Amino acid sequence: MNSHTEAFGITTPVVGTIMNFLIFKVLYRRKADFNLIRDDMRLDNLYLKNILTKGEYPDRFPAKELKNHIPAEEMAKLL
Repeated sequence: MNSHTEAFGITTPVVGTIMNFLIFKVLYRRKADFNLIRDDMRLDNLYLKNILTKGEYPDRFPAKELKNHIPAEEMAKLL
């Protein structure tokens, strides 16, 4: 299976770890939707797998329509 690593947050070794903890675990703990982030990463892996194995690229959404689509709906279309 093909996959990739996706990172977000501050990536500097010491300061980044402390800041990411404060931002994601303390300040915005209830506002962050980690299931949405996880689903987006899974969708990215499916897209990457299709690109690398079949040469199929996903359809692009116009920028104004991006908020109308969630990763779970798009994964259901692919599976």
